[in-house]
Amino acid sequence: MASGKLNLYSNSGKILTISTPDDLVNDKTIVPLGKSDFIANKSTNGYQKLPSGLIIQWGKVQIKNSSSDADSTVSANVTFPISFPNTLLNVFVSSQENGHMEASEHVLTVVSASSSAAKLLAERLTGTNDDNENFYLNWLAIGY
Repeated sequence: MASGKLNLYSNSGKILTISTPDDLVNDKTIVPLGKSDFIANKSTNGYQKLPSGLIIQWGKVQIKNSSSDADSTVSANVTFPISFPNTLLNVFVSSQENGHMEASEHVLTVVSASSSAAKLLAERLTGTNDDNENFYLNWLAIGY
């Protein structure tokens, strides 16, 4: 490398200065990233693909209680917006209130999951509210 500095820039400004060959540690290659490296569907049930291959998917499903009895269950089948091409790492589920106490009266579980879908379960702990109340399950899935 000739004497002097090499400055690398992106559209947002300078990202790296190389003064000596030692600045290129471990033979790393700098690859510029563009919008196509961050493919996304930003809808209610959407996903984000990252340059590393990691995929984050999210969504929400409305469920309706069929009973106000404690220990009653209701399930929802969720199909991911896209299948994970290699493996699903984890699925998380949380509840969203609807103005009543429906969601907080449940224990939420991911019963099963695959690279393309998951089954979510809400088990009612108390029987204090009316049946036939709707609430939402929010889910987040991570894989690659």
